Amino acid sequence: GDEYYRFCIEQNTGSPVDPNELYELGKMEMSRLQGELTILLNLAGKNSDEPLGTRLKTLSSKPEFTFDTTSSGRQETLDYFETASSAQFTRLPSYFNLLPKTEMIVKELPQRRSQSRTMALYIPPKGEPLQEGKLYVNTWQAHTLTRYLAKTFAYHEGVPGHHLQKSIQAELKDLPTFRRFLPFESYSEGWAMYAEQLGHEMTGSEDPWDKIGLLQSDLFRTARMMTDIGIHHKKWLREQAIDFMVKNAGLA
Repeated sequence: GDEYYRFCIEQNTGSPVDPNELYELGKMEMSRLQGELTILLNLAGKNSDEPLGTRLKTLSSKPEFTFDTTSSGRQETLDYFETASSAQFTRLPSYFNLLPKTEMIVKELPQRRSQSRTMALYIPPKGEPLQEGKLYVNTWQAHTLTRYLAKTFAYHEGVPGHHLQKSIQAELKDLPTFRRFLPFESYSEGWAMYAEQLGHEMTGSEDPWDKIGLLQSDLFRTARMMTDIGIHHKKWLREQAIDFMVKNAGLA
């Protein structure tokens, strides 16, 4: 019931925040993100009177922005993540004194898992001695991924995101085992979200599409949080949740 949902919020955020307050915070954040995205899309030459959600959905279907799921397209997607990750590894010493010793490899997600997985996911180092971290890319769904979002995914899941944080955490052998390997969501996801912005800053890129990808990622998560509250606290129907995500986050 409602009390359990409040418990889940506190467990995942680390704060006993009221769902209604969190929802209102989401509304303010969504307004800010939508305003910035509208300005950037206009500056990038994608002027339109259509609602932002419709504009984002339209862009995500244009071949010039997307990958494809042919054999060569899947390889191109994998190479794109590999290149973005390798470039960030070379920049790390300029930003951090403590660097992970454990390597990260980029792999294609097995096709049998592609329908139930996100576009990219990270598996942290485990075992003794530690195995490498793995960044899996769901190339089988590459047609749903835009190039300007791909970099943000790479920075979040890989470097300077989850791999940097979780590999260093696993290498701290003086800590109890649970502190080396168990996830603490508010910290690990908070770091990865910060890493998206940091990753773009590390490149020095002034390409507006990079910023558009970063903001769209934030917008999606904001809408998803509000939808979660809508379903579990405000008792939305399934159709309401779908309509909200399509209208506000450009979900296809």
